[in-house]
Amino acid sequence: MNKKEIKEIFIRIITSTPGIKKLHQLSYVDTILTINDNELLPLEDMIIANETIEGWNFQIAISVLSGIRVKDLNTELYKKLSYEFKQNKIKFNNLTIYLKGVVNE
Repeated sequence: MNKKEIKEIFIRIITSTPGIKKLHQLSYVDTILTINDNELLPLEDMIIANETIEGWNFQIAISVLSGIRVKDLNTELYKKLSYEFKQNKIKFNNLTIYLKGVVNE
């Protein structure tokens, strides 16, 4: 599978997970991580995905709904991704989540 297909699987899981309100763009400027609120970007461009010898590594920045336990959300995402990638015979290594904010609704 190529990087685009891997990101599509990742996005399908992220967007179907309750509690995640919004994805934000991550970028590195001179090795400094920045989080931007560019809503015009496609979801694929808001995710950093790198393949290593150990497997795929992902970085995302999210906003969550108020009242959501981020630890539980992180555990749920990791389990879903591990399962889905295992079913597709893809090595999954790491998930890094940056919490940008909480949305009250």
